[in-house]
Amino acid sequence: MKKLFLLFFIVMIISISPAYGHKLISHDDSHRDFDSALVIPDHKISWAIYENLGTNETKFYTFDAKKGDSFYASIVIPNLDGLEKYSPSLILMNEDMSNGNTPSNIQSSIQKFLYEGDYPGNEFEISSSGQAMLRLRILAENTGSEVISLKCTGPSICSYDVWDGSKSFKYAGMDFVSGQIPINPGTSVIFNMMFGPNIGYGGNQFEYDSSKNYNFRVNEDFGSIEIPLKIE
Repeated sequence: MKKLFLLFFIVMIISISPAYGHKLISHDDSHRDFDSALVIPDHKISWAIYENLGTNETKFYTFDAKKGDSFYASIVIPNLDGLEKYSPSLILMNEDMSNGNTPSNIQSSIQKFLYEGDYPGNEFEISSSGQAMLRLRILAENTGSEVISLKCTGPSICSYDVWDGSKSFKYAGMDFVSGQIPINPGTSVIFNMMFGPNIGYGGNQFEYDSSKNYNFRVNEDFGSIEIPLKIE
């Protein structure tokens, strides 16, 4: 098996979490070189890693994978003033590079993914592989007098999905912590959801058909609603 290392290049202090994560990986913030890389136990399980990263910092992560295995990662950026130009990069490299050995063909051992997007918001695109990717940024406000919680513990147990009139699509990414987001009375929160590849756990693949209409559905204990989506 080959060992891959992940490096995040950060240009300012932010909090980062892979949006599809279900299980939290705790750490002591010491993973700042190859030797101390934070171990991801099983890359086929959805994990969340929360980080506070300073200007020009790099952090390292490592996992074992076999040739042909699929790997999906995402970075969620808080919607805060000052982060409008934030553009992180993700680098994957194999074990040869991490050991200081420079292969004759570097391109076969290292791959860099640049951030190509606007300020975090609602986005729709078709990837180079043909996968439809829908990213939603939702504002939820508690106008009541009691604390409420938004609930989403996994693709198959979630109060939120996308509906095309005949089929329900489960999320591929989200930033719910411990499966819920509490909202105090008179306050609001912004959360992110992404629909795309099937990540398992009862999920499915998001499919786009230009002839269909899509709605974002909410089905919580305190109420339900369908919000039309203009996808084009």
